[in-house]
Amino acid sequence: MPIFNTKQHNTCIAFTNLPNEVIYSILQYLTIPDLLMVLKLLNKRLSQSAKQILLNKLNTEPSSCSLRLCFDQENQWRFTVDFKFSKATTSHNGTPRLLFIPIKPVSVRMYSSKFLRRPMLHKASLVGPEFSQQEERLPNNMIRSPIGFDIKRVGHGVQVQREVLFKYKVSKAPENVIKTRSGERWVEPFELECSFEFLCQTKNKILQRVFHILHKPMKVEEDDLFTTSSSYSVSETKRLYSFDKSIRTELMPIIGGLNTSTMETSF
Repeated sequence: MPIFNTKQHNTCIAFTNLPNEVIYSILQYLTIPDLLMVLKLLNKRLSQSAKQILLNKLNTEPSSCSLRLCFDQENQWRFTVDFKFSKATTSHNGTPRLLFIPIKPVSVRMYSSKFLRRPMLHKASLVGPEFSQQEERLPNNMIRSPIGFDIKRVGHGVQVQREVLFKYKVSKAPENVIKTRSGERWVEPFELECSFEFLCQTKNKILQRVFHILHKPMKVEEDDLFTTSSSYSVSETKRLYSFDKSIRTELMPIIGGLNTSTMETSF
């Protein structure tokens, strides 16, 4: 990429030929989404500088970027947890990794039964002031396939899938809480470790277009509105969310089952 050219000497200086200090100073003005795009470049000098700046931004400006994880079991019990950057680590083969922990501790009710599917970590996305819904370069979901995790045994659990390592804790229902059904477990997600490559994925526009077509909201009558949440009945949901009919129809799939969330979100 030429950045300087003089007709007198007919010289041209490439951006990558600049000193490391100059490149580092320029990259500091980039936003986090832009830094993630720089990480995709094959140039090692640019990638290394972008990694250092990204880590510095995540450490000094924790509110600028959060990792939002969405969990689901049987499309009935859903919860969302926002994670913040904790520290940089390395894997057993020396690959740099990023460690995220919950912004607020969250423990939610799930169920272990042979009649129910295992809970799933089905979505992970980056959120923050610099991440807009119109961001066309980054994917809405960085998890390529849902990550199921076992909650049958009480204790700590680990689930690994490609660039992601997810850790959680399973405990029995507290004594002061009335069980709603057998096999009840309380799940606390407490750590997610991923690679830089996991964060700097780019959007597959073809698959994204297919996803939007398949998930267009269905038109239903007001009497047909339903909720999968165990916290509110249909009448209570209508009273709490007394919006316009068309707006409520679009929001119902989001309201249903959202029992716990550290921030307002949509699935």
